[in-house]
Amino acid sequence: MSHSLTDTDRLKIKIQWITLLVSLGLLIFKFIAYFVTNSNSILSDAMESIINVTASGFALYSIYYASRPSDFNHPYGHGKIEFVTSGIEGGLILITGVFLIYKGVYNIIFPQEIQELGFGLVVVGIGAVVNLILGIMLKSAGNKHRSPVLESEGKHILSDSYSSFGLLLGIGLILITDIQWLDNAVTVTFGIIIGVIGIGIIRKSLKGVLDEADFGILNDMVDLLEENRKEEWIDIHNLRLIKYGSNFHFDIHLTIPYYYTMKQGEEIMRDLETLIKEKYGENVENFIHIEACLPNSCELCSLSNCSKRSKPFQRKLTWTRENVLVDSKHEL
Repeated sequence: MSHSLTDTDRLKIKIQWITLLVSLGLLIFKFIAYFVTNSNSILSDAMESIINVTASGFALYSIYYASRPSDFNHPYGHGKIEFVTSGIEGGLILITGVFLIYKGVYNIIFPQEIQELGFGLVVVGIGAVVNLILGIMLKSAGNKHRSPVLESEGKHILSDSYSSFGLLLGIGLILITDIQWLDNAVTVTFGIIIGVIGIGIIRKSLKGVLDEADFGILNDMVDLLEENRKEEWIDIHNLRLIKYGSNFHFDIHLTIPYYYTMKQGEEIMRDLETLIKEKYGENVENFIHIEACLPNSCELCSLSNCSKRSKPFQRKLTWTRENVLVDSKHEL
């Protein structure tokens, strides 16, 4: 790529390469086990690995693309591609779930002989442990670096691990009871589980594309402002958040004394931006709108050395999500 990558981008790409190679290795391993055993349960695990490999490839590309800096055509950067990729992954997972339900039902009606389940048990067990470790690593990295792709990948692979552990139980029951139709019942069950996971990932990706409010982050932001508020921050309102993959864009309307100079206003803006970047990192863009206070602001303004006060101070308003997100200056 022609642009330089940040250390965070390099780390995310490295993690995704590891995920892709591990998923590819497990895919080959599981399909060998399926051809040896002829088990639909193991086929369901192998089909899930196809999705893992495909999704990992999409994710790797999206992380490269999302790391591009903003340009004339994309003034907010390219981070939205992570939500799109996450949605594609959810769609692939859903399709896999539907296929597994069909395959399980079909073979309940038209059964086929299962063999060498002991070998299959070993393969599924190894895959379950590997995916558990990989999923925890991805989910942790996704949360740390605010990456929707890594987080959805982690949840997906963890769900694959959990279903594999359930599959171990199903295969064990078949070995103990010799009831062959349990294989297809397990397949249908995991098909339903996988489909539900796919729908959940699609819904979350759509929330990102449609800029649905993330009240968890907004609550944290309001707490940050409240805990570090200064006297000259007379009022903060119309707080907005837009997420572009791992990048955040905050809109903030800040009310300061009307008689402050432009230089004073710029210093206040820089202090606020520094506070936000210390909390959320460098991948944060802030649009801070400076507004002049009004006479009605005086009753909520605790500025001790204000010589222009037209009304006496009444009380301090605690900033909360309910009042900071409102698009109007606060007053009694």
